[in-house]
Amino acid sequence: MSISIKARQHLFSHQFGTRFLLPGSHLAVCIFPALIRGEAFSCHLGIVGPVHSFTAELNLEKGHLTVFGKTARGFLRYVAKAIEGGIEIGFERVPQEMLVCRHSLSSKTFCVKKGGTLFIPIETSFGKSGCTERLSLGLHKAQDWDPIRQRLDFKEIFPYWLKMAQQIPQCGEKTLSLMDPLLEECAEAVRGRKKNQILPAFEKLFLAAFEGVFVPRAADTEFQGIVPPSDEAGMPIHLLKGAGDLIRSLFIEEQGGEVAILPCLPPGFVAGRYCSFRTEQGDAISIEWTKGFLRQVEIRLAGEQLRLKLPKEVARFRMRAQGQKRGELVLAKPHVDLVVKGSVYLDRFEG
Repeated sequence: MSISIKARQHLFSHQFGTRFLLPGSHLAVCIFPALIRGEAFSCHLGIVGPVHSFTAELNLEKGHLTVFGKTARGFLRYVAKAIEGGIEIGFERVPQEMLVCRHSLSSKTFCVKKGGTLFIPIETSFGKSGCTERLSLGLHKAQDWDPIRQRLDFKEIFPYWLKMAQQIPQCGEKTLSLMDPLLEECAEAVRGRKKNQILPAFEKLFLAAFEGVFVPRAADTEFQGIVPPSDEAGMPIHLLKGAGDLIRSLFIEEQGGEVAILPCLPPGFVAGRYCSFRTEQGDAISIEWTKGFLRQVEIRLAGEQLRLKLPKEVARFRMRAQGQKRGELVLAKPHVDLVVKGSVYLDRFEG
């Protein structure tokens, strides 16, 4: 028995100028066929257009951005990723023998061949989280960002939102933002277990506080009437991190040494999996539910004891330690204390 999620997360867009956050950093970039533009720099690529089949793909598994398309002189493909001290661009294909590049942070012109790299020095927070948590809510449509945003289905959006929040390093000193009340509205709905208010609150936060692919913004530049008009600038990264923490707490939440399973499942999230949740002491927990009811739980214990709080609908279940075939029937109490070392499997949940 093993709970896993095989689907890989590769969000992409064919729209010129889509804005992306580079995983591992607080750097946002707008991607055009012949231009990479950030807040403090611009990088021009000497290609000849038009460019067909243009695609910018955010690989949330490997933590980088891949851009490719067919120019008038051949194929272009490069990978941009945040590293310590800036952005590294690796050119896997260039449309001619040599590609001429220049960026605004240097007076030099750079010539790169296939397999060559270009480094753009930018000061930013940098760090890899190493987090392996994954969420699936049963939707596996094409990962084209623009239709995803139009469909506005949070069974589809939440898994990407959670993963993106985990890819970004912690922010330093929090700055107040016009969007903070929207995040607090989400938090109040989650803390109060107001299940019918959770998704409407997240919808307002998602539409007003983010642009491009989960890039936080201080003002709603689309003027949707969700928040008052403002000239605020900046990228309040705490909105992304805070929303990710709230999404996680809908499915698994650790407080005071106790881990709650499915504490606040929103309506309509009838089936899904949450894999590799890590407790403070290093336990790994994966869960699966169907028809709105817990189906199985897999726990790899790192410590000596773990206290679980199961959904109130559960009356009893089967518990098996690693290597056991039959297991034992356990009556669900307000709390279940596990003291078995190694792996523990819970299934056959009954109301």
